[in-house]
Amino acid sequence: MLLWKDEMRDGLFEFGLLYALLVGNFCYQSNGFVKFYDDRYCLWKLMKLTPIVALALFTYFHGAGLNERSRRLHALGIVFGGIGDWLIGNSKEGIVVGAIAFGIGHLFYMSLFVPGSFKIAPSMLIGAAVWGLIANQLCLMPMFQEHPIPVAIMIIYSLLLTACFILSYSQYALGNNKLQAGHEALWYRFIGFALFYASDNLLIFDHVGYPVPLSEVLILGTYYGAQFLILKGQIDCEVAELSVAKPRKKIS
Repeated sequence: MLLWKDEMRDGLFEFGLLYALLVGNFCYQSNGFVKFYDDRYCLWKLMKLTPIVALALFTYFHGAGLNERSRRLHALGIVFGGIGDWLIGNSKEGIVVGAIAFGIGHLFYMSLFVPGSFKIAPSMLIGAAVWGLIANQLCLMPMFQEHPIPVAIMIIYSLLLTACFILSYSQYALGNNKLQAGHEALWYRFIGFALFYASDNLLIFDHVGYPVPLSEVLILGTYYGAQFLILKGQIDCEVAELSVAKPRKKIS
């Protein structure tokens, strides 16, 4: 059984090394993900997107154990994340349309894991709600009267991302329809969304003018880690769910 599970996930470790090298190269070439506001800006955007493009291609054409539907939906989630990332990098105002793209990507992710369980961990719900109110009050509400539509879009996106964060933790803490609470696969998915949640919170605070030390490294470092760990969590969950499924009886 262990050998079979390893074969299902064959290629993920090797791709993970390539993905880390692409991210590391971008970090090195840009002196810590720092934007170039000169003739190298196009190169900066290309290097920024390369790891995400590679992740989407790996997911769609290989999948490391994902079924065809999951490969397609998860790859779309990554692609829309890449589009959002590109839009945010284009201009300061790009954060709003970028949020729309990221939100669509999160809907694709949610379609793969939310049907597994609708249990909610009350402690995480309360904690995330309190933090969301604080963050929105500090970063978004001061701009609401002057820019109501962009702020509304950002709030809707923040609710969507928070839902992913809460639901992924709830499945880890309480289990889902097929896996028990505390399962390693559910842990990877939760950590992925936790990193995404952290990345976007750092981004919005930095965007509106609050000082964030090492902002470029923290925002993009957590983002790249999030995308890979969400994929790993989805792969591990599907492999684990297959392993606990009731085996068919052999016909003699």
